[in-house]
Amino acid sequence: MIGRIFTFGDMDPASIAEAIAGKQDILHFDNVPTEGSGNPVTSDGVARALAGKQSELTFDSVPTAGSRNPVTSAGIRAAIDGKQDALIFDGAPVSGSSRPITSGGVFAALSDKQNRLFFDSVPTRGSNNILTSAAVYEALRNADVSVDVDEVPTADSQNPVMSGGVYLALSGKQDRIWRTTISLTADWTGSDPYAQVVTIPNTTQYSMVELQPDIVAIQRFKQNGVDAMWVENDNGVLTVYTLGAAPTTAMEIQCVVTEVGNASSAGDDAVISVDDVISPTSSNPVQNRAIYAALQAREASANKVTAISAASTDDQYPSAKAVWELFSAIADGDSRNY
Repeated sequence: MIGRIFTFGDMDPASIAEAIAGKQDILHFDNVPTEGSGNPVTSDGVARALAGKQSELTFDSVPTAGSRNPVTSAGIRAAIDGKQDALIFDGAPVSGSSRPITSGGVFAALSDKQNRLFFDSVPTRGSNNILTSAAVYEALRNADVSVDVDEVPTADSQNPVMSGGVYLALSGKQDRIWRTTISLTADWTGSDPYAQVVTIPNTTQYSMVELQPDIVAIQRFKQNGVDAMWVENDNGVLTVYTLGAAPTTAMEIQCVVTEVGNASSAGDDAVISVDDVISPTSSNPVQNRAIYAALQAREASANKVTAISAASTDDQYPSAKAVWELFSAIADGDSRNY
């Protein structure tokens, strides 16, 4: 072994102190890294401390349920952008809206609705409920279909009136008459008589037009050589005719229009055709007495049976005599099945 041996006998105290000063005191080691400690830590303590640490951070790109990894800033931003900043509520139901509605809006909308419908099984006076179909059927089936008909229009009567009575009442009335004017131009066709088609609002094929020229018009006719002027109605087309000559200037002439459609042209096509029987193909009005006769026939035959038996159906109803015969045939104590 190579070295230098000092003997205390050979050294002076100053040399010994110098030799000791260059040496380290005894080291104290911490077994684990300790906060605030100035001691070194053992290699094993360092290894065990590092073993509990993550070697490298792993980041999730989006927030992931159950994950303990940190998430990237971009993933957090994308997740936030997919959320609504603040909910916007409708105060009342709005057609086509995708927004939620407030509870108050829902309550107000529901408060205007009926909770449920109530039906009456029979017609009930003063009731605002709806009738069931069966109740309507029974009420109509048992209704009296006979109708009282007036022969002529009668004051304060609620009955229908016969068509003949209406016709007689109208025949005693005056036709519709009104006063208007005809606008004539200086353009005429033909020669003696001269003709000009004119238009009068609200006239029909049954309108009769009577000219009423004033003194100025009559003087002008005389100056132009007009001997006569009149209006003809050809199926709704009004034509003014003149004899002798035609007026050479435009003018307005007063006239009276009379509608002569029904009463005053009894033999004409203008009379309304009224059927005396009900027809499935006719477009004419029908006499009230024809309706009355049809209803009477309906009452006499519709679903009425004269006897009650096991073959009877729900859409039939018995006559009063059939009911009486059924019960009169049942003796006291008699048991029957129907």
